[in-house]
Amino acid sequence: MDQTKKAVSDDTAIFKAGFESMVNRKLGYVQKILIRAFLSPKSAINSLKKINNKFTKNKVVEIVKATNTHAIIRLHWSNNSDLTKDFCLLNKGMYQAFSTLWNLPPADLVERACYFRGGPYCEYELWWNKRSLFKLFFIKSSIKKDVFQSLIQEMERDKELIQSKYIQVKKLNDELHKKISDLMSLQEASHAMVSVLDEESLIENIMKLLTSVLNFSRAMLFLVDDKQDNLVFTKAVGELGDSMGILKDHKIPLDRTSNILVRIVSSGIPKFMNEQEIIRSLNDSIILRLFHPNNLSISPLIARNKVIGVLAGEMPSLNSEKACPDVNLLMTFANHIAIAIENARLYRDMEKTCISNLQSQKLQAVGTLTSGIAHDFNNILQAILGHANLLDMELEEGAEGAHRHFRIKEIIKSAKRASDLVKHLLTFSRKEEVCFRSIDLNKEIKSVKDLLSSTIPKMISIKLRLEPDLKPINADPVQINQIIMNLAVNARDAMRNHGTLMISTNNVNISESKNKEHSMLSAGEYIMLSIADTGHGMEKDVLDHIFEPFFTTKGMGQGTGLGLSTVYGIVNSHDGHIFCESNPGQGAIFRIYFKVMAQETQQIDNSTNGQDLIIRGGTEKLLIVDDEESIREYCRDLLTGYGYSVLMANSGEEAIDIYINEMKGIDLVVMDLIMHGMGGKNCFEKLMRIDPQVKVIMITGYALHNDIREAMEKGAKGLLIKPFRSHEIAGKIRKILDEAPTTPKNDFFHKKKASLRIVG
Repeated sequence: MDQTKKAVSDDTAIFKAGFESMVNRKLGYVQKILIRAFLSPKSAINSLKKINNKFTKNKVVEIVKATNTHAIIRLHWSNNSDLTKDFCLLNKGMYQAFSTLWNLPPADLVERACYFRGGPYCEYELWWNKRSLFKLFFIKSSIKKDVFQSLIQEMERDKELIQSKYIQVKKLNDELHKKISDLMSLQEASHAMVSVLDEESLIENIMKLLTSVLNFSRAMLFLVDDKQDNLVFTKAVGELGDSMGILKDHKIPLDRTSNILVRIVSSGIPKFMNEQEIIRSLNDSIILRLFHPNNLSISPLIARNKVIGVLAGEMPSLNSEKACPDVNLLMTFANHIAIAIENARLYRDMEKTCISNLQSQKLQAVGTLTSGIAHDFNNILQAILGHANLLDMELEEGAEGAHRHFRIKEIIKSAKRASDLVKHLLTFSRKEEVCFRSIDLNKEIKSVKDLLSSTIPKMISIKLRLEPDLKPINADPVQINQIIMNLAVNARDAMRNHGTLMISTNNVNISESKNKEHSMLSAGEYIMLSIADTGHGMEKDVLDHIFEPFFTTKGMGQGTGLGLSTVYGIVNSHDGHIFCESNPGQGAIFRIYFKVMAQETQQIDNSTNGQDLIIRGGTEKLLIVDDEESIREYCRDLLTGYGYSVLMANSGEEAIDIYINEMKGIDLVVMDLIMHGMGGKNCFEKLMRIDPQVKVIMITGYALHNDIREAMEKGAKGLLIKPFRSHEIAGKIRKILDEAPTTPKNDFFHKKKASLRIVG
């Protein structure tokens, strides 16, 4: 109202607007029915209250008096802060012109009270001239005819408008119902997809949902292979005929931009192709030539802002209402598919990581346990093995002696098995020191074959299939032999004394290989060692656990469960990868991949150890240092048997005292690296400060590699790992004693002992 007064610069504009609305009859036909069609002004005025209550909420009309020539009207306004005097003026204008609806002159109006000037209500008193009955009848008749004709015309126009609007609303309603139905189907499909985390099963479900959700009669799914820069055919649904044989393993290079699918991957924008477009593109795509679809909807699969594949589908018919796809629905569904596939891949990677972490934790746990008991366990084995060796040497020949020799050999054999078990544990948990060098795997296999021939029953045929020009690898030959032996023995047990053991080697270039297991490997050159058997094979639930420590399917006392776990540990310590493929009744094949050694470091070590030394004794004085009494006594008895003079110490502190007192006479120290008190490492360092020319052999049941390496770097002459055999310690001692000293020992000790006395 304020805008109206400002626009025309007239404060009475609102009154005039109300007046003109009656005079010029700018009312709707409904209001005309309610007002003009009444028989007289009196009846119309009496109906004002009812009419007002239907159309106006800010006031209540009270009819105080109403005749055909006179009326008193009161307006009771609501307590609305937005109401102004303009509302009163608008009503005054309308009531003053009210009589003009019956072709009477405007009424005389007197405002008796005003709500907007402090009154309880607005009150208007109206008078107008009385008409003759003839004129009133004439007016009534003309008005009825005029009103109803105009009403009919207006209603016809409104009927057409309403019918048109109804058709539009019905069409929109149908579209809305379809969208709701599609969205519900999409939601159900999304739930179905999200609940499946196996990628292969997920893709099967996706292809089944395409026909129900997107109304595809035929559809194909292609996924991007980032490693090889290809778009790879993955799955199809619908009538495909004999084309599946051609499509299988079909790949489209991502640099082939003439291909429509590749262009969709590049742009990330969906496309709908009609039959004419397909005909023009036939030469660019084998897919279009194979199927020659009537139409094709192609949508990119986008996950984490990256296109991971494309979905291509054909509608049943272009004439069908459903033939032109809803692009938004297509992209929404495609995005759900992409997210589901990406989630399945993430879950797969997470599962692999969890399994790898679990395996590492098991390795760590076993390693911690093994390193904790290895030293003490090997000390016990050293005592058993050492005294058994001494007893074997002391037994006389003869029938009774031979029987006792056999029993002692069994003790030695059991002790050696226990020692090997500890080594298996250490190797499995990566606690065993390894010696890497460039080796020819074929040569190692040939050397192991002779040992296998005496280990494996003759009913099992051993066959070699070795690549002639095999490239060298960087490995520990002892542990490589251990891998072959463990897998071969495992195969022997699976074949139950009959079958074929096949050992093969191959040069493999991963970038050129199509093998699925190679997805675990980085690109490059590898040597593949495969060991296959024709045994009973394994179920999947067994196959999933074969590399776990202490897992075995063998009976009590027939296996430790460490053979394959040891192989796993060795392969990992060589930065290799091992895979096993097996099915019940179809045998098993283990494939191990070692990286080819770099060209600049390839130098095969063909040296041999030569013949065993003939062990002889001597008359030198030796100091044996070990906190285990049984080991000290074994070494004393053994070495005195070789003619040596032996002193013994049960700790590092005692060893230093003896060495100072007997400095001139001690020719060699045999000392345990791990002992109570100051320990072998600190004792050795103090001996070196006392006598830099001291000859020390370190012995240990188990020690950290760094401690052993540090002792050797600081001047230790040799190392023996418990449990060692008699000839090993005797041979090591003799070899070191025979080495020429760099400084005359007598002169050095004379000066050193004098200085020690002065300090004392």
